[in-house]
Amino acid sequence: MVSQSIGDTFTTVLKGPSDWETWSNAILKKASQLEALDLLLGNESFMPKPRLPSLADHAKGNNTTAGTNNAENITRGPALNTRSRRENITQDSTQTLDGSNQSVANSPPPTETTSTAITMTDLDAEGKESLKYAERQYDRLFANYRAQIRAKDTINDFIEKTVAPHYKDTCCKYDMTITEMYQALKEQVGVSTNRANFLAREAYRAALKPPTKNAKELEKWVEQWEKAIAAAQSKNIAEATSTDTWFADFLDAVDSVASGWVTAYRMANQTAVNNNKITFRTVGNDFRDEVRRILRSQVGSHPRIAKGTFGPTFNGKNGDYIPHADQENNKKRRNNSNEGWDASKKAKVPPSGRQERPGDGPSHDERLTRKPCPICGLLHALKRCFYAFPEKAWSGWTPNPDVQEIAKKNLMVPKFGEQVEAIKQAETAEKNTD
Repeated sequence: MVSQSIGDTFTTVLKGPSDWETWSNAILKKASQLEALDLLLGNESFMPKPRLPSLADHAKGNNTTAGTNNAENITRGPALNTRSRRENITQDSTQTLDGSNQSVANSPPPTETTSTAITMTDLDAEGKESLKYAERQYDRLFANYRAQIRAKDTINDFIEKTVAPHYKDTCCKYDMTITEMYQALKEQVGVSTNRANFLAREAYRAALKPPTKNAKELEKWVEQWEKAIAAAQSKNIAEATSTDTWFADFLDAVDSVASGWVTAYRMANQTAVNNNKITFRTVGNDFRDEVRRILRSQVGSHPRIAKGTFGPTFNGKNGDYIPHADQENNKKRRNNSNEGWDASKKAKVPPSGRQERPGDGPSHDERLTRKPCPICGLLHALKRCFYAFPEKAWSGWTPNPDVQEIAKKNLMVPKFGEQVEAIKQAETAEKNTD
């Protein structure tokens, strides 16, 4: 049974081949909602208008058993509501000696035909029961018929309001069915499967163009990237269906404006990528959250992002940017007591005996390069990493569990482990020299 018409506003417009896929998907979706998809595609024919049951079909000697032929009778054309009685009078004849036939003199007229209207009194018990069943079938069929008409009218309305006039003139004639209209539009406006795949692939590649450093424009860029990869995945484009490929493509695209975030995010999600447990929507939302964080931090200033501005925040959690963690200690040092200053200063001297605190903010050169730490992904030099050198951490410092997990994995990488060991040996040698 076809469902009731569904009200809707029409926003999709078919103006040319580039609109075909979106428009076609919209009309097919609407037909599916109306349970008329097979009707639109021509896989099912529209049912004819059912005929009201006739008493003549159920009169004595003419009624059919319930459920046998009533449905067929209801949908066939009209029938007279009368019956004809034909009385055939037999002719008695004798055969003469010469073989000829001779009619009996008192034979009645050969044929008499009379017609009378059929009423309920002409129906026996079986006929009345058959009529009731036929009427129930008629009600059901007529409800389906009306629903099909409403579905057809809704689809016609959709076509009328969403197809450009020059296409309606050639593909949507008044005497065409919705199936004929759709097929005509598909032939004139639609694109082949190969062409559609090519366009989807090109749109995906275009969406990977590195975004600008304007934070407000980044939101639009992410939205376009999501649309492009969704379309490419729907057509099984290789670059968009391979998780490790599209994940790497996305991070490479935003690396120019968020190198710190990219490094940390790659490390935090590599396992999920390898197991195909992450979706492009998750990645897009995580990056969008980081963009919003930057926008909030730049309220009142020009929303332009310098390279490396993005900190290592991901999955809704803030990374622990170590220089910020020392703000309270800096405040404590700003007191007028020389004793307090000296005590604070001594408390921060690392075991190496050097006066420079490992947790201090990046140097001038480091601010220019902004290279993330290979162990934790945060924006500081490796020698300042509390995850690689926990003995350098100041009192009260608490590691971020997520970053700590990343650091543990990276410390097991041979080249990173060698770098950490080299720094330890150099600092030990320097301490011994002092």
